[in-house]
Amino acid sequence: MTSWTFVSRDPEETRAIARELGRAIGADGAVLALVGPLGAGKTVFVKGLAEGLGLDPRSVSSPTFVIAQQYPLPEGPEVLHHVDLYRLDDEDELVNIGFEDMLAPGGVLAVEWADRFPGVLGRDHVRIDFEGPTASEAEGTESVGERATGPGRRAAVTAVGTFSERVAADWFDRVEARADGGAETGGFERLAALLILLVAGMGMLVGAGERLGPVLSTGGAPCAVLVERAADDHGTTHAVCAGAASLDARPTGVARLVNGDRIDVNRAPGPWLEALPGVGPARAAAIIAARSESPFRSLRELERVPGIGPVTRERLSAFVEVVGEEEVRDGRG
Repeated sequence: MTSWTFVSRDPEETRAIARELGRAIGADGAVLALVGPLGAGKTVFVKGLAEGLGLDPRSVSSPTFVIAQQYPLPEGPEVLHHVDLYRLDDEDELVNIGFEDMLAPGGVLAVEWADRFPGVLGRDHVRIDFEGPTASEAEGTESVGERATGPGRRAAVTAVGTFSERVAADWFDRVEARADGGAETGGFERLAALLILLVAGMGMLVGAGERLGPVLSTGGAPCAVLVERAADDHGTTHAVCAGAASLDARPTGVARLVNGDRIDVNRAPGPWLEALPGVGPARAAAIIAARSESPFRSLRELERVPGIGPVTRERLSAFVEVVGEEEVRDGRG
């Protein structure tokens, strides 16, 4: 079980935090239990979730009186189901709205007032317990679920089940990165990632009597080509900087990134994957588990990994590849 807490100061921050959850959900979807009193911010949270899944948040409204709303998604999971159990008196009423079908993989199910019938969510779900509004805030509540968390209001996240733990861990990483002022992958972030990979990947590029500096530059000039001097089953373990080199001497493994190449997501060891921007231990483990069941045939298939959606997949495309993907697309794989 994975647990953590976030604090929201206003509705905009509630939506921003929920947006990161939407980005953390992969093609298999997720089940989300939203718990809290009237005015706690559950519907505002779903608006942010929808935005992270690629929807216009203005299209999302409280389902209190209609019980359930469905929103087709443009990429990743197929649909967002938004359900409100506030007006239901009996668990049997869930049959009328096709609740069991909403639990199927491939959709995102967000259930407000989920604590009314906790047994219907299954063994694998993420629960978010929202702190209620203060008395003064509650007086200003205009409609059920439409008021977001107030200044400094807390929400506790609890993930039950291996699948949901991966999604929650990925979500936590994204929220932490946002709090630290993280941005989308750019030139600086790519350079930082390369340095991390070079240092942590396998202790590569550090040979007898040589240090990292001379590998990246020669005589004060930028390194034109990295040339492999030694390698093992995982790729380059020792390389030097040269002004020119044959293709046969180009580095292999994670060192390919230095020359602008990518690493094979079907073969890259866990430490290399963990060091890539936006991956971390939880996503790396999920990638390895998914490829062990069935190797990736294209980068788009990364979205079947829990915690990887379209945004993350697009970010990773700058660093990873699927060897033979062109052949697969052309029908030759």
